Amino acid sequence: TLPDIGLKMKTGLTVDFRNRDALRDSAEEHAVPLFYSQHIQNGRVIFPVGRTHEYLVTEQDGLLQQNTNYLFVKRFTAKEERRRLQCGVYLARKHPEYTEISTQNKINFICGLQELSECVVYGLFVLFNSTLYDRYYRILNGSTQVNSTEVNSMPVPSIDIIEAMGKDLIRLRDMSEESCDSILRSYI
Repeated sequence: TLPDIGLKMKTGLTVDFRNRDALRDSAEEHAVPLFYSQHIQNGRVIFPVGRTHEYLVTEQDGLLQQNTNYLFVKRFTAKEERRRLQCGVYLARKHPEYTEISTQNKINFICGLQELSECVVYGLFVLFNSTLYDRYYRILNGSTQVNSTEVNSMPVPSIDIIEAMGKDLIRLRDMSEESCDSILRSYI
């Protein structure tokens, strides 16, 4: 499981409607990016996207997290959507101007006890973007919500295999489900 290999899926930190005073529509001094599910697009995390309240100004440590590499996963999907697990790779180097960021509580994120390498994040993307893991999660949970407790209980390969799968995906430069399926098949 993720906790067995030093990783964990957590729920986003900021409940936006409870922190209205801290929300901002544009960057300003001391503002940090606030990531929503709309920022997860085609396997990547895009910021900014021009939506309201994309920034947060707060001194509450509980709403801030280190600007480091993460795999973001949408918490809610529509019944008619083809996939339940929808994720995006967040790389800290794309936003070097920030030491901290925040995540809205309608997304989950996978982090580690230590900073995740880019290869590990891409390897996690291979797992969670694969048909196998999406089907497994649908069997585990019939609802449209992606529950971090359930994800943390799912079996995963060793961290070395996850890292190797990430290297393969980076080499391929193809974030499609088919590409992830092909990589995963070569390891199981």
